[in-house]
Amino acid sequence: MSCNAALTVKGMCQQREKEKTNNDLFRSIEKQNYSSDPMKSRTKIELARAAGVSPETFRRWLKTDRAFLEANNIRPTTKLFPPKVVKYLCEKYCIEI
Repeated sequence: MSCNAALTVKGMCQQREKEKTNNDLFRSIEKQNYSSDPMKSRTKIELARAAGVSPETFRRWLKTDRAFLEANNIRPTTKLFPPKVVKYLCEKYCIEI
């Protein structure tokens, strides 16, 4: 990941934290109460939409995580990620699901 890309991702994380309001907090509490497991298997496209980027950009982000994905038996053509990988990606890229 280039330095500028790392700063962009870091800036996105900081911006999302600043934008969190009471409504967001209410929605997250509501999700916890009504959903059984927020970290379920997700597709690449679902994660890209949740991150607010195009699927192509999300695939580029995944190239920086190749070692982690390969360690979890995820190939570049894998469409559905298991919960462990979803949790890792959500934490790394500040994706709120």
